[in-house]
Amino acid sequence: FETWGHDYQWEQGPLGFPVLAHSVVPNGAVQQFERGVLFRKNGTPRGYAVWGRIYDAYRANGSEQGPLGWPTSPEEKVPGTDNLQQQFEHGRLVWSPTGVAVLIDTKELA
Repeated sequence: FETWGHDYQWEQGPLGFPVLAHSVVPNGAVQQFERGVLFRKNGTPRGYAVWGRIYDAYRANGSEQGPLGWPTSPEEKVPGTDNLQQQFEHGRLVWSPTGVAVLIDTKELA
């Protein structure tokens, strides 16, 4: 709730209104909104939203229970490009505006 309001400006922000109730999942919590999903791992002060093509790739790879783990940053521009990226516990997802390059770059899991 705090992350949605403070970091994403409630329903006026990029996530919009919640569409499903907050769900407790192994090691954290997830809540779906009109335009994305907010993930918060237990023990972290805030959660991170995942949306668009990055979310599609994240979901296709098991979301927080998959090899990438939990999001650890907001979506951000890749310097010097039109690409967007988001960091996760065990890698990152990169999106290109051409729609061609959605890459999963997983680090070796210990």
